[in-house]
Amino acid sequence: MPEGLSWEEAAALPFGACTALHYLRREARLQPGERVLILGASGAVGAAAVQIASHDGAEVTAVCSAANAALARELGAKEVLDYNTHDFTRGSETVDVVMDCIGGTDYARCARVLRPGGRLLRVVCGLGGLVAALWQGRLSGHRVIAGVSPGNLEDLSAALDLAREGALRPVIDATFPLARVAEAHARVDSGRKRGSVVLAMA
Repeated sequence: MPEGLSWEEAAALPFGACTALHYLRREARLQPGERVLILGASGAVGAAAVQIASHDGAEVTAVCSAANAALARELGAKEVLDYNTHDFTRGSETVDVVMDCIGGTDYARCARVLRPGGRLLRVVCGLGGLVAALWQGRLSGHRVIAGVSPGNLEDLSAALDLAREGALRPVIDATFPLARVAEAHARVDSGRKRGSVVLAMA
């Protein structure tokens, strides 16, 4: 466990960080100087993705609620869009990568904002999205990437290194004792959590 992390932060680190690393580094092969837009930037995966993309030299635009805008900026986002008032698909700006951490968009909506060679990372999508990802965007020079992040020791090691460097820190929304697991699930299902919800075993 990296020094400086609490037990709760250490427990929350692997899921968000390893998922973000899988999509950004392995699948999208994000490069320094590229622009990445992250939907759900204040959730467990999104918060990790903002930090990792920023650390790797990308220019990050976070999409979240206005209440979480300050958090997104603290994590490294250069620009923050409030999803209640701004539709990123209707603007004039284009990006290299759109990372959807909440299942809030699809390729048809994102195509016009993706630059040539752009990638749509569908971290959350249904079976139809998984199948469609195999062929969507090919004629436009884009890639749609969807599927399960398998998790592996290499990504976990990279996450631990980032945490040791101070470049990555899990965001904890709340900690519940195991006896209140139903309340913990309700908090997650509310769609309003920031980062991770942690269960304390003792």
